Amino acid sequence: MENKVFFENDTAVIYYDTELDTLFLTYKKNVIGLKNVVLICDNILAAFKQLNTQRMVVDARNMGVIGLDSQKHIKDNLIPAMVAHLKGKIFYHAQLLSPSEVFSTVAANKIKEGSEQKVGDFMIMRQFTDEEALLNWLKDSANDVRSAS
Repeated sequence: MENKVFFENDTAVIYYDTELDTLFLTYKKNVIGLKNVVLICDNILAAFKQLNTQRMVVDARNMGVIGLDSQKHIKDNLIPAMVAHLKGKIFYHAQLLSPSEVFSTVAANKIKEGSEQKVGDFMIMRQFTDEEALLNWLKDSANDVRSAS
């Protein structure tokens, strides 16, 4: 499996998995403050625009608590910008969550709900607590890249 790293700091790594044709954001630890969330979001969007993928995974198992302002930035700015970049194609987005991390799961749910309201049929978002199930979904959906009707 070959990965291309686009961004990495002590909080997160953003990389592209060529085999899965998917951009990944993996949180290494709790991301603190809107400034850091914006930095990560800016790097996600820059990487996404360089790729020809419609798919992204956020591994939020180590994300911790993120503030309402950070959640708002993701659902009001990042997700709509990614969808707009796809010009009518569906954005496939998955969140990998830890059942024991209640606060990050609550934040992920709020981001999911808010994003779905913003972009509607232009995004398919799934949540997983099992990494193998997530990888199977990515493999199964690989041929299911389509445009919104």
